Amino acid sequence: MVATIADIPFPQTPPDDLLGIDWGRPGFVDDDHTGFGFGVVPRLLLRSPTTSTLRTAPLVLALHSADRDPLAPPSAPFDLELDVFDERLHVPLDRFLAVWLPRLPHAADLVLALCNPTAYPLTRPAGLATSTRFWYALSDVDSFAESDSPAPGLVTTTWGLAAHQWVCLP
Repeated sequence: MVATIADIPFPQTPPDDLLGIDWGRPGFVDDDHTGFGFGVVPRLLLRSPTTSTLRTAPLVLALHSADRDPLAPPSAPFDLELDVFDERLHVPLDRFLAVWLPRLPHAADLVLALCNPTAYPLTRPAGLATSTRFWYALSDVDSFAESDSPAPGLVTTTWGLAAHQWVCLP
């Protein structure tokens, strides 16, 4: 049983596991991925239909959103839905970030890998370093990965998140 937000396990996870990438699957992505956690991703491409931006070593928080009523007022909290110890928890995003951000490594970019199908306008998390850019999507988010071999023995992997639109709060 989870008594507080601090009791929710939020593991540091390698990029493939964090984003549900399975190189042995057709298309590489596990669409049923329910894991969550955080990690520094060496190369992350944020893609939308009109733009792409490559971020180097961002801190990525992979989370899952709870279903949200599209008619909910803007003052209604944005809730996460997390499966923990056979328990489905609904946790307000702002409270989760208030507890967990101080425990996580600093990075120039913080990216939420979090579906936001109602395009809810998020605010910059309290306590986030002023030097950190905060990225989130205004749609569902899909992960992908691309790998090439520019030289023998050298493989470059770029992980990615695709959304209708990415918002960056400086």
